[in-house]
Amino acid sequence: MTLEMKKYFTLLIVFCITSSITGLSQAQGSEKAVSQAIEVEAIESQRLLPGEYQSNAEYWKDRVTIDPSDENAWISWYKSERYKNYTAKSKIINPQSQKILDDILIQMKVAVPTSFAMYYASYLNGNKSDESFEDLKKAISMKPDEPELLDDMIAMNVINGNTEQTKIYCQKIKSIDPYSAAETEYNRNVLNSLEPNAILLTNGNVDTYPIIIDQQLSGMRTDVTVVCLDWMSNHTYAETVAEKAGVSESTMRGVSAGNALDKIVNSKTTSPIYMSLTLSPDQIEKYKKNLYLTGLAMKYSPLEIENIPALVYNWENLFSKTQINARVELNRNYLFPLLQLHAYYKRIGDVEKQNQTKDYILRISELTGQKEKLTKMLD
Repeated sequence: MTLEMKKYFTLLIVFCITSSITGLSQAQGSEKAVSQAIEVEAIESQRLLPGEYQSNAEYWKDRVTIDPSDENAWISWYKSERYKNYTAKSKIINPQSQKILDDILIQMKVAVPTSFAMYYASYLNGNKSDESFEDLKKAISMKPDEPELLDDMIAMNVINGNTEQTKIYCQKIKSIDPYSAAETEYNRNVLNSLEPNAILLTNGNVDTYPIIIDQQLSGMRTDVTVVCLDWMSNHTYAETVAEKAGVSESTMRGVSAGNALDKIVNSKTTSPIYMSLTLSPDQIEKYKKNLYLTGLAMKYSPLEIENIPALVYNWENLFSKTQINARVELNRNYLFPLLQLHAYYKRIGDVEKQNQTKDYILRISELTGQKEKLTKMLD
């Protein structure tokens, strides 16, 4: 990595790379009224601030007290309590909050036993463990077309190696089209950033499911192995990943997302390892000297490599750019490759491409509130 590239990495690791783990946004959700008697939606679509989930939790707790048979109130209370722990960096739930969630589930088993709400809360509480999937199966049997469960069913079937069922649920989620054109294009450009037979480390929903859906339904880049670090709490999945990465199965079981990343990076795999730009900066900070940007992903290499030819080729020949100016959170991650491309075009004297990348940078920077800072940087 050149000194110039290291400079951009240091700047952008702070304010550009954004995780799509939760989809939380400081700019959205303020219009949600606590008094609205609506079910709390999945984290990816609700996009409330943690404080707003706290308010919602209090509201739904009161509703449960008024009517203990209200199934909707129970699941909304559980999800509000759970999601208020989520940040833009992780889904870690502290022990005190986990005890609250456990207590809610115990009460649900008494108040609304054998209900969809109880089974779904039990599944969420199990953090994608093999045991929790039994509760997910019961929930989906009661509401086969519940949109909120479709990505969970994809995860379960990927983890269990059930290709046929994975494809069925990919088709179902595709039919309701929950991902915007910009999110779909972004994830295809992630795939277009990778070498053949790569391992791609992801850590959320919006950076994982669109890729799996494309692989299953379009046959796009099926050579790529997607490893969602958020699923590593599942023993079956940990064993599968361990086998692919060439590490001991026992050392991979029950590890955190960060520890799983460490083990994969230091494994004996011969497959090229890439990290999604949606990973938490805390997770990748220690590896920044060994990460080389190739587009919307970073290749890990213990040896110094030249990444600019791959970055330029992917951008100019493989990337789709029809949605790059769309106002979606994921698109801010284009700033990272665009700044490196701008520096490269400036260095070789390609004014047209330099101006084109500058235009993209300034438009996207409006999403981050960094337009003034980036304008000064480019000048």
